[in-house]
Amino acid sequence: MGGSAAPSDTLIAVSVRPAIVALVQLVAEQIDWAGEVRAIDAAGELDATGGIASNAIVVLDREETTEPLERDVLVVRAAIPSAHIVVLAADVDGVVTLEGLRLGVRGFLRSPEDLSGLGDVLRRVAHGELAMPSDLRTAATDELGLLARRLRAGIDADAALTPRERQVLALLADGLTSRQIGSRLAISPRTVERHASGVYRKLDVRTRVQAVARAASMGLVDVR
Repeated sequence: MGGSAAPSDTLIAVSVRPAIVALVQLVAEQIDWAGEVRAIDAAGELDATGGIASNAIVVLDREETTEPLERDVLVVRAAIPSAHIVVLAADVDGVVTLEGLRLGVRGFLRSPEDLSGLGDVLRRVAHGELAMPSDLRTAATDELGLLARRLRAGIDADAALTPRERQVLALLADGLTSRQIGSRLAISPRTVERHASGVYRKLDVRTRVQAVARAASMGLVDVR
């Protein structure tokens, strides 16, 4: 399979699946991995391993976890700030890939269909490249384009809303009733409904739930 990784690299498999750990170790042998190979059950255990090279490559198996991707990546970064992270999961798509790229992930593989490409991904990541199947790269690019279009639509919608409509929209997103919004803004519930109708028309929706969902997708409100 040719081409060894950088000699100083430590390769860490973060997985509770023995088959994945065994695969990482086997692939490391096949590509003549020059550095140390370790295995741990969870990203949170990285702090206890000690002596890890700053440029370690971490294969993060996401198949048996319910933790958000951001949480696991940040845990790895806290232990190894310069780690090169490779995400392995069954549900990797454009959204996940784009989120991973935002977090600095360097490689992506779907399990089990992409596992045969693990060696190539490890070699490329070890040499500073971004590695993923071509369709995931395309999916991430498409998702980025979709986000850009939503952002433009959000800017246009925000410009169309009046200051009072923005206030009403923000309070709708907080779950307040028309009476509560009226009390907060010192206006009547009827006036609140009039402003809400303006929001619905400008966002091209018919209901409060649709308005909040559309506004959230455009980045106009935060509903987390």
